[in-house]
Amino acid sequence: NKKFSELKEELSKDNMLSEETQKAYEELQKLMEEIDDPEYLKAMEKLKEQLSQMNPEQMSEAIENLEFNEKLYKERLERTIELFKELKLNSDLDKLAKSFEDMARKEQERQETDGEPQTSKEQQALEQTLKENEQLKSQVDSLSQNTSDKNKQTVSEYQEQTKQELEKISEQLEKEIGEKNSGDNSGEKQEGQQGQKQDQNQQQQRQQQYQQMAEKTRSMMQSMGQQQQQINIAGLQYILYSLLNLSLEQEDLTTLASATENRSQAYVSYARNQRNVEGIFKAVSDSLYQLSAQIPQFSNQINEKKLEVEKRLQRSLEQMSERNRSQSSVASRQALGGINDIAFMIASLLEQLQNSQNSSGGGAGSMSMQQMMEQL
Repeated sequence: NKKFSELKEELSKDNMLSEETQKAYEELQKLMEEIDDPEYLKAMEKLKEQLSQMNPEQMSEAIENLEFNEKLYKERLERTIELFKELKLNSDLDKLAKSFEDMARKEQERQETDGEPQTSKEQQALEQTLKENEQLKSQVDSLSQNTSDKNKQTVSEYQEQTKQELEKISEQLEKEIGEKNSGDNSGEKQEGQQGQKQDQNQQQQRQQQYQQMAEKTRSMMQSMGQQQQQINIAGLQYILYSLLNLSLEQEDLTTLASATENRSQAYVSYARNQRNVEGIFKAVSDSLYQLSAQIPQFSNQINEKKLEVEKRLQRSLEQMSERNRSQSSVASRQALGGINDIAFMIASLLEQLQNSQNSSGGGAGSMSMQQMMEQL
């Protein structure tokens, strides 16, 4: 943590990063500090180590050599933040579902072990259940703290409904505790088998309520994963289709540029077409970045390659505008190769997601933390 903070301070002091990038850096660090899951902590330590390997001197040298690309660095930070928000939400929901299941199990055990009425012990058990139920409310409340925008409405609706159910349980528990207190204070004894039967019915009802909330939580997790998976696949299919069309257009331009005489007026028309390809690729590039924040399997090499292609397209446009045959031919061919490389990587990723969806019956196809870290 210390090395991570020192690096950020050095970057800020030397104005090496914009204010927006610094904020993204701070948000990532804050998110790291909030996660207490051992697997997350291990993965984040690896991430911090990777980020810290680039010291200020190396960054300064990179800037001087025009090799440091803040846009790529900022994109990587923002993508990491979104992925960790998604993973943290899944982790928190999984913990919550397990807590509900644990509460259901306790209520089941109480039904099976209840023997002779012991009012004081029963009251203690009820008070402990009430305390744990209140803790569950806090867990539900905390879900929205780091929820990404796309999940906010779903999580908000889940929170509202779940808190209502937990509040009903709290009210019933408080009522039962009050009845126990009333019985103790008046010196009354428990109403024998009838009272015991009533207690068991209430325990059974709570068991069912907790079990239903556990099932609802897991169902929501699966539903969110399935919906996002379908959106991701559809998005990648559209991007792949767009890239293949762009590849054909760029190939035509490359062929024309190679066959046209130097300084020919035809390059004016080629430049217009190249600008059109550049504009379409920029839109595709933006869509790719948005998808990368939703797909853990998305390799960072794709984002790196798209920035490289943007530069190649810009270079090709400049050389065509100058009607330079040799340079425009080289730049346009390099841009074509980059577009094809991205299309190949997208096709491979698409196949991976589709196979994952089929093998899991339409599930989210999520990755382990270690696998995700390898993509960042």
